[in-house]
Amino acid sequence: DGSIWETRSQDQTFAGTVDVNQSISLQTGTKLTLTGTLTSDNNTRVLTKTGNNTLALAGASANNFSGSLIINAGIVSAEKNSALGSVASIAVNSGGGLALAGVSGLTTRVANGAGLTLNGGSLIASGTVTETLGALTLGPITSQFSLGSSGTVQLTFGNSTAQSWSGELDVTGYNSGVDQLLFTGGLSVSQLGRIVFLDLSGPGSRTAATLVGGTSV
Repeated sequence: DGSIWETRSQDQTFAGTVDVNQSISLQTGTKLTLTGTLTSDNNTRVLTKTGNNTLALAGASANNFSGSLIINAGIVSAEKNSALGSVASIAVNSGGGLALAGVSGLTTRVANGAGLTLNGGSLIASGTVTETLGALTLGPITSQFSLGSSGTVQLTFGNSTAQSWSGELDVTGYNSGVDQLLFTGGLSVSQLGRIVFLDLSGPGSRTAATLVGGTSV
């Protein structure tokens, strides 16, 4: 296994190709923006994000990294269509976040079938965001959906009824009647009870079990 260390004191931009031909750990000491192509030689490769700052996937070229992404710390920001368009799966652990940038016209930042596992991590959608992902799994540590305070967010997840949900999912910034969380195939009663809207209407919390109709949360 290999490592890439990015430790400079200023934000950096790299416009070349990053070829993940072995499982690597990428530590961002400052913001690192990749505007070229992120690729891999096969779908068994693992890219692990460490360090408390941001890795931004931007530019015009589609990335075809087809392995697994693990975010242990800091933010991975998907800022273009197909930023993670071929990724097999994404796991976000405590201290990490996956950000879906609210850029007009972006609807396929992440591969539609990519499973998302949150274990204390955050899914961040700021501005106007429409995105489809695979099944959602929740680990035992409380995780977060942070939807910001402006724009319209519609997140659609694949059938998650067979996935393990052992922790709580706290949702902030949800605008009732505007934002949508959709689960193809619905959710079990137990799963619904693990979703908590922290600021849906005034102080206190409300669980999804009282809010769900069909597949929409």
